[in-house]
Amino acid sequence: MSERASAPTEASERLPLSYLGASYLAHAVTTIGTVVAITVFLLNPDIWPGQWAIAVFAAIFLFRMIDPVYEWGTTRIRLSAHELTVTNGLINRRTRSIPWHAVRTVDSTAPWAHRLFGLVRVRVAQGGDLSTQVTLAGITRELRDTILEYSRVPDTGTVERDADADADQAEHGSPVPTAQNAAPARTARDEAKHRPQSAIGTSDSVLYRATLLDLMVASILFGRFALIGVAIAFALYEQLERFGLLGILTFFQGGGAIGFAVFVALVIIGIGITASVVRYARLEVRRASDGAIVVSYGLVETHERAIDTAAITGVVLQRNILEMLLGRVRLALLTTDTSQQFGTNLLLPSLPRNTVARILAAGFGDRVPESNLATRRRLPLLPALVFVVVTALASALGWWLHSTGVALGLAIIAGLIAWAVLVVFARPLVTRLDYDTPRGTVALRALFIVDRETYLDALAIHLVSGTAVGGRTRYVTVHYYAGEARQRGSVWFSEQEIDALQNRLGDREQRADRIRRAREHAAARREALSEIDALVGTKE
Repeated sequence: MSERASAPTEASERLPLSYLGASYLAHAVTTIGTVVAITVFLLNPDIWPGQWAIAVFAAIFLFRMIDPVYEWGTTRIRLSAHELTVTNGLINRRTRSIPWHAVRTVDSTAPWAHRLFGLVRVRVAQGGDLSTQVTLAGITRELRDTILEYSRVPDTGTVERDADADADQAEHGSPVPTAQNAAPARTARDEAKHRPQSAIGTSDSVLYRATLLDLMVASILFGRFALIGVAIAFALYEQLERFGLLGILTFFQGGGAIGFAVFVALVIIGIGITASVVRYARLEVRRASDGAIVVSYGLVETHERAIDTAAITGVVLQRNILEMLLGRVRLALLTTDTSQQFGTNLLLPSLPRNTVARILAAGFGDRVPESNLATRRRLPLLPALVFVVVTALASALGWWLHSTGVALGLAIIAGLIAWAVLVVFARPLVTRLDYDTPRGTVALRALFIVDRETYLDALAIHLVSGTAVGGRTRYVTVHYYAGEARQRGSVWFSEQEIDALQNRLGDREQRADRIRRAREHAAARREALSEIDALVGTKE
């Protein structure tokens, strides 16, 4: 990604004018609330904090009024044959460009207000750092589809060619790419731009389409229902208290404290599951004709995420103790564009093992060998035992600290920290590393309190380090990139496989160095030819 101070030379377009209506409508509640607050404090100046509150709410109101106009007036979008360029800002005007071949993911979000105006909010990402991402606050669906098509058409003028061929051409003085030999890419992109919208996505194959039962079970297993339900229940309680309607709850207190507690719990569970299902309704995972993974979901606010195959560095399978009992597994992707959740993107909710195995075979058979989590059921006896032992040790430490005079709160905190440390240090002891040479895949399998299988593309690993004890390697760590630099360690591995993996990484480094030197040679040659042309032109 590049940043330039100058504006793009080609014609650019603004955000659509309807973006203003969508933005104002989306924040209408906040805007009306600030107006009401300003009116209340103007009519009752004695209420604390008085004039200061008017200033704060007035600033919020002005921001809500000016920000959409500022965004619309200063943003320019340009799509060329080779890159997406976005310019924004007024005083500090900045232009960001992302070559199409470097685009790794395209995220589309359509809040309810944007949907009314036929707009979507789009984030185009290149890597895990926010500085490598471009966000378009509100564009038409047609422009979003064009961006998707551009990012999926190989750019033969700028995309990496075969590395060995590139090096050979540079070493032998072959001509570098020009506008003439880049024409096929431009033609392909022009065809994509003018392709009928009805043709977009028609060749996608559906890997998975969620059912209502899948979403309800996933909400319970993830515990998301509790977080969402409690938040909504508290908000509802505050509204009842504000309008003096708490007396309604006395109707449900006839069953005593236990009955009322059960009622509250059922309300929280019901609200949480409903909110979670509404948010992830119509969840669908598709594989595009070019291999990209497309995830879409949402009922009120829709989301769509297109993940390029080059952004996928691995696949993660996981199950907790409850999922072990139910025979269910979760599937996530490791990608280069996100630093959240340890670089993973949850692809599927908790599903039956046979369903996950079928999806793996259809969509990721070239990356994942036969998975134990997806093919074998495991009773959580050992994980439960490990959990009990670790919890007992942490509890014993907390009890001992409290018995020596440490405050109960500090003792509990120390016990929780000890529990987390024990879990972190114990995981490498139960993790096995395997290298599948034909597939070029590194598998890290950990059967613990939470079973986890991680399948990494060997090309995503940039370093393999080892710790030797007594002249023999006892601990191996693989370093890879998923949104940011990460590492996983294991004490169970085959030395022959580690040697094969290190040899592959070494060959790749030598190959990369050869390409780098060849490109430097080609650049120097082009610079020399340019100087010669300049001298010839001067003499003429």
